Amino acid sequence: MNYRRIAKIVANHQLVAVGESTHGTHEFFESKAQLFKELVKNHGFNTLLLEDSADSCLKINNYIQTASGDLNQLMTSLYSVWCVEEFKGLIKWLKDNNKDYPVQFIGFDINQTVENIKRRDELMAKNIVNYLKTNQNIKALIWAHNAHIKYFGHHKNEKPMGMFLRKSVGANYFAIAQFFGCGTLSATIIHETDPDSPNRSLIPVVVNTIPNNFLESKLHKIDDQPYYLDNLEITKHEIFNQTYRCWSFGWGLMLKYLDQQIERINPVEDFSLLIYFSEAKHSRPLIRKMV
Repeated sequence: MNYRRIAKIVANHQLVAVGESTHGTHEFFESKAQLFKELVKNHGFNTLLLEDSADSCLKINNYIQTASGDLNQLMTSLYSVWCVEEFKGLIKWLKDNNKDYPVQFIGFDINQTVENIKRRDELMAKNIVNYLKTNQNIKALIWAHNAHIKYFGHHKNEKPMGMFLRKSVGANYFAIAQFFGCGTLSATIIHETDPDSPNRSLIPVVVNTIPNNFLESKLHKIDDQPYYLDNLEITKHEIFNQTYRCWSFGWGLMLKYLDQQIERINPVEDFSLLIYFSEAKHSRPLIRKMV
């Protein structure tokens, strides 16, 4: 994957959101890390905005700035999906290179309650916009799920975070989606008999088929090697100018309903660049985590 080329495509935007169809895919972590390093080293990016709480990310930010503390322990404050070797490697790189490339590590997620969960995307976007107001020189990569960063909603009353960000910052917002075909991913298994269990341990989950009517099936027919499509290339393929189902895995899932973990996406309308991996591996958990 030519991350140097992708970085040049997105470099002039203030907010570059890089999504993922799962929170537990090794290739997605590595892809985001490589792209962010390019943006930091060569294009003046200075902020990583993570789909996690402000307080949890503050602990990691302090580690990056001061090199103090035990990173494994500090990472237990993050959502369990981020407590993986791949993300640890990026955090260590940010700490080791902080003198030459200072970066702020900021969380924008909300304290999810019954009252505000339906407005989560709107409130996350508001947190990001408010953070931008603190420094006009901020250039940031947003690390979140495809479902949050896309430009439009395709369900009734669906209003993704990306829609609000586009309204606030306009063309300064650029969204990249990542997809995979088959392989394994890390996720928490939610048991029907105990859906509220505090056990958030990550285990590998196998996805061994690509449904014919899914977006991933169309992407796979273009190339079975990792590749990306920019906006011009996306619009050249007429098949992409319609709404498809695609995989959408978050922190947890029920194996019985694996085929129902889907998102609706129109590639032409929702993103400015697509990245596809035909085969993927699960991320590597650091520790068993209880929250």
